[in-house]
Amino acid sequence: MDDIVLDFPVGLPDQANLSQQYAVSPNYPNPFNPTTTIRYQLPERHQVTLMIYNLLGQRVRTLLNQTMAAGTHQVIWKGRNDQGEPVSSGIYVYRFRAGDFQKSQKMILLK
Repeated sequence: MDDIVLDFPVGLPDQANLSQQYAVSPNYPNPFNPTTTIRYQLPERHQVTLMIYNLLGQRVRTLLNQTMAAGTHQVIWKGRNDQGEPVSSGIYVYRFRAGDFQKSQKMILLK
């Protein structure tokens, strides 16, 4: 089963309420089992990448690699790799990039 990407802004698309900066919230819940949600904000339409890495620096999953509209969005990771296989318990890092903005955060998968 694929991870869920909500590719529309969460909330009302009111120009006055759009964020004027990039932001990535910590995933919730953390620790998690079996799913976790990552929310982010874009001040403008932009190419976004969101990737999951293990502590060895190996890419485990590409959650996003597409152009997204301005606004608040969220992605749900189901604890699976790019081949759709469940990953083991442990610490993972997600890396978000949009233009010159990038942010990484740790998350814990407990089974």
